[in-house]
Amino acid sequence: MNPPSESSGLVQYMSSYVPGLYINGALTPVGLAIAISFMGLFVLVNYFGVVIFSKIINAITALKLVVPTITMVTLFLVSFKLRNFSAYGVAPYGPFSVVSAIVTSGIVYSYLGFQAVINLAGESRNPKRDGPLSLILVIIFSVVFYVVLQIAFIGSVPASDISKGWAFLSLPSPFADIAVSFNMFWLYTLIIADSIYSPSGSSMAAVASNSRNLYALSKNGTLPSFFLRVDNNTGIPRRALLFNFVISLIVLVTLKSWHQIIETLGILLLISFIGSAVSSGVIGSIKRYSSIKMPFIVIVSAIVFVFSGLIISISSFSKVLVVSLLLVPSLLLFAVSSGRGNRVIADVKAGLWFIIYVMEIAILSFIYNEHYVSGYIFLGAYLLSSTITFILARRSGVKFMHQAGEYDIAEIP
Repeated sequence: MNPPSESSGLVQYMSSYVPGLYINGALTPVGLAIAISFMGLFVLVNYFGVVIFSKIINAITALKLVVPTITMVTLFLVSFKLRNFSAYGVAPYGPFSVVSAIVTSGIVYSYLGFQAVINLAGESRNPKRDGPLSLILVIIFSVVFYVVLQIAFIGSVPASDISKGWAFLSLPSPFADIAVSFNMFWLYTLIIADSIYSPSGSSMAAVASNSRNLYALSKNGTLPSFFLRVDNNTGIPRRALLFNFVISLIVLVTLKSWHQIIETLGILLLISFIGSAVSSGVIGSIKRYSSIKMPFIVIVSAIVFVFSGLIISISSFSKVLVVSLLLVPSLLLFAVSSGRGNRVIADVKAGLWFIIYVMEIAILSFIYNEHYVSGYIFLGAYLLSSTITFILARRSGVKFMHQAGEYDIAEIP
């Protein structure tokens, strides 16, 4: 869902110069039409091959780094105040509010780009080397860059804006608004301009990445083989590209705002981490994969599993419920694509924990949001249930892998 979120964000910032595109927290019909046009443009760039895509994305990426760097340096020199960090103490609204902000403020979303490295690694000259190296460098650079950017922001917020507490801080365009507060209109213009063109780079990368992801899902039998068709001239899975555009279109028209999309996307992304954590834990438990050097992989997988579920469970219950219901057609599609007989039965038995765990998270989210128990009782109950679920899920996965040869998937490397 990166293309609709980036397109909606792009148009939302455009509304600073073009009135009538974004009103009352949602895109207007005209704003929607422009956002859809941008999504179509991103698809066209990818449709005609990776060469055109790579040239455009490299240029945009360079610009995306220049403006935030100028912003950070300027704020540190002109408006930075250390006293902002001690105002109202550390985590004045409690630890749970900090964790819930990971979804609601788009922190999970901001790290979504790492998936493009994985999905596009196969198109590099040396995937075995380039994939892991790029992934590690991207994550380290992003963490450092975002942390420094956030430090610059916290230290530069005018004292008058937080006089009643951080909860009352209202900056629709945070860095741009701070620039205006200190009469740096040149910086305001630069930030708004960057906010308009910058999302296009992320969106184009996501369009490319998502099409390869859909292709891979079709190749391993999770989705219909219809999406396996690749254009002979460009090497692009164009059917997958167009299908993702349709899904993005539905998401954009339904949610209509950047914040709604990134909150929903954040929950979906965390759910995908849950599945990945169990898969990693299973791989780390099987001797045939002992050549893969991943120290403490089972422990790390358990931590990712538990923490991802925790963030989801303290998110808005309405969003958790909607995302949970969205998984139903996906599961049905998976069942249809898997064929019949022993294969489907084995898949359902091995993945039953996932359905139960999503239901468990939804129930706990309801209990937390309705304040039926204290936060710490909720936390204890969640940690116990999620740890048990991870153990059972890993055992189920290991058993499934040991029996894999009986269900036509003995070719697993």
